[in-house]
Amino acid sequence: KLQKASQLMWKRYKIAVRSGFHCAPHVHLDLGMTEGTLRFSFGVFNTLEDAIYASEAAKEIAMER
Repeated sequence: KLQKASQLMWKRYKIAVRSGFHCAPHVHLDLGMTEGTLRFSFGVFNTLEDAIYASEAAKEIAMER
């Protein structure tokens, strides 16, 4: 499911994110996140509007689940 969310972020919104456990699989599991998380990597050239757009896109996909 999380992999699908990552793919939808790109297909629908052209936002590239990574899905999975990243560098802390045990922390994810201890917190009950058995599929991991989506990771957004913002940089110096991103704007507040970019962050809001990404947040809204993630909310829309989460509401479909």
